Amino acid sequence: MSDESSRFRKYIRYFWGAFAAVSAIVILLFILIAKGLLGFMPTFEDLEKTETILASEVISADEKVLGTFFTENRTFVAYENLPPHLVDALIDALPAAERKPVPPEPELPSCARMPRALTVTIITVWRPPGW
Repeated sequence: MSDESSRFRKYIRYFWGAFAAVSAIVILLFILIAKGLLGFMPTFEDLEKTETILASEVISADEKVLGTFFTENRTFVAYENLPPHLVDALIDALPAAERKPVPPEPELPSCARMPRALTVTIITVWRPPGW
């Protein structure tokens, strides 16, 4: 009986230890978020007053547009879907200094891009505000 009781007490101690550890981690996470150490967090006012320039579409299950909500009726169009005369007109409207062709970026394998992506992510996440 005492062996079963000591085993039960051991499980209870493990349970409360795990509960305390998880609670401490959650509290620490909230403190780090509140201090801004885990990146930028928008204020409640920023979240409540979001304005998008694109129209929101209500789409049915059979993928028909039922309606749209918008302040300005704008929709996203991919570059490939733009008419060629519109692209030419936009390029002609640019000043001569901005018409320089952009050299294509060399294509690297994804494993070669990973260290750069990690470095940029770490720098931007841990950078103090105002940098």
